[in-house]
Amino acid sequence: PTHNACFSIMAVRALARAGRNVRLLGIESYSRSTGGDKIFEEIETLRPAVVFMESFAVDAVVEPGGKVPYRTSLQPVGLSKALEQVATASFRETLTAETVAVLSALRVGAEVRMGDRYHTTSFDRLIGRHSLDELRHALVMAMEVVASSIEDRCSNSSSSAR
Repeated sequence: PTHNACFSIMAVRALARAGRNVRLLGIESYSRSTGGDKIFEEIETLRPAVVFMESFAVDAVVEPGGKVPYRTSLQPVGLSKALEQVATASFRETLTAETVAVLSALRVGAEVRMGDRYHTTSFDRLIGRHSLDELRHALVMAMEVVASSIEDRCSNSSSSAR
């Protein structure tokens, strides 16, 4: 389902993947504040366990699908204050939509994981070098890796809880 009738800047799609519900939030621009309120509302309402981001800003090597260590990388007192303040619209207006997404995810206790793609290879070059079937196959394989990682994590959590 999409909720873009009221919010034309954000398309929300839901799909089932590996027995899990996945919601995709499409934002017009992550580098502007536009969309920050909607991101905050979606994350507050859904309270996801994991939020995938296309980029991150920590001084660490994070592989695609890996956990981004914001809680250990950011100054604890400042992070705590930001997690409180992100609930206010006036504070969110001063931040990029991407920053609001990270703070909102951390606020509800979600893991932030990197779902990045290689930005050094342009889409046009990819299309020029590969057939549509090759691209579909590569996308399916990438999603299988992400799904397996999530399933392994859930299996390990279930096993350790016993």
